Amino acid sequence: MSVAFNGIENLVVTFQAGTVAVGSPAAMSANNTVRNGVSGTAPVGIVRNKRNDHAAVQVKGYAETKYSGATAPSLGWNSLVADGSGGLRVASTGETGRAFVLPTPLAWRLEYGLGSPCDSFWVKVLWTAGQEDLLADGTRMTVTRGGETLFTGVVDECRCQWSEEGATAEITGRGMQALLLDNQAEAADYGLATLGEILRNYVTPYGIVLAEPVTLPGAAGFSVSSGQSCWGVVYDFARYHAGVTPRFDRRGRLVLSPWADGTPISLDGDAPVTATVWRVKRYGVLSQVTVKDVSGWNRQVIENTGFKARGGRCSRVILLPRKTGYQARRYNGQFQLNRSAAELTQAEVTVAIPFAAWPGDLVKLTRAGWSKNGVYRVRESRVEMDQRGCTTTLTLCAPDAVL
Repeated sequence: MSVAFNGIENLVVTFQAGTVAVGSPAAMSANNTVRNGVSGTAPVGIVRNKRNDHAAVQVKGYAETKYSGATAPSLGWNSLVADGSGGLRVASTGETGRAFVLPTPLAWRLEYGLGSPCDSFWVKVLWTAGQEDLLADGTRMTVTRGGETLFTGVVDECRCQWSEEGATAEITGRGMQALLLDNQAEAADYGLATLGEILRNYVTPYGIVLAEPVTLPGAAGFSVSSGQSCWGVVYDFARYHAGVTPRFDRRGRLVLSPWADGTPISLDGDAPVTATVWRVKRYGVLSQVTVKDVSGWNRQVIENTGFKARGGRCSRVILLPRKTGYQARRYNGQFQLNRSAAELTQAEVTVAIPFAAWPGDLVKLTRAGWSKNGVYRVRESRVEMDQRGCTTTLTLCAPDAVL
């Protein structure tokens, strides 16, 4: 004998609709209007149908939808919020599910990277005196345009001020990686660390989910230092042991997949490039790494001979567990040299359009009068808007740089 709950007190309401997906949670975006629920917002129901600019939303009754997170919602009452990926998740501590739409910004800046430095945002809006407590309750920021999510992050600071230009508010914060940067791990040693263990211990406790399922090899003899950030643990596991650069997508999800390189974005003579910069930054580039085990008897010196021949003098000493083998010590030292060498030379290009490229994208520079034309990988992207308009500034590095 089977049971069925379909049809129990179902109630479907028609709303005006922005971008919504049938079968996904919807959240209020304005009076009488719904849109896809961005991460952390309280759903009003499940979208059952959409026609033109209206949607039928089930706001009562029995419904099924997917969920994300380390575990399923437990039996009984749960506080659920949208996960930003067409499903629901259990609300994190401090999340209320309330969302507030800011007034049209006077100026804003979004900065994207590949883990270091952390993504960040800054926005300035006109404000109404007396609503300061509303800002104080804000914990997350989501930036959307035309239904597309452009940034998801953590609110770090809100500032209200009164001056000749009126009452304004400035909000700053970082990407979701901040939750991993701000939390330290306890010392631990793994005979064989698996991706599942790394995610379970250092990622999912902070409400971070994977952008897509991946398979990474286990790391033998993996160690976590006391006080190391959870982000540092993830980076060491993914980049050092698996060769994948960990980063976050614009929905605030962790990406652990290799680069999906396609045709490079062309910045030729027809592109609205307003400035190009070639920078050589010697500070922080290592000329030598000494790798030793804790006993001090086994040591190995690896050099960046090219940088050293150009006068570079910057060394580091790395201590590894006693049982670390010769090849592992050498690889660790060479990895640190290669990672610092990626900082030596960089190109910077400013384009007079927003969101010209994203971190990880390949860009082909073909500019008259520019001696450094070629194919680069976007390391950082800074998009900003003020009274002068919108621009994108791209920091570029070699396509095979260790990032």
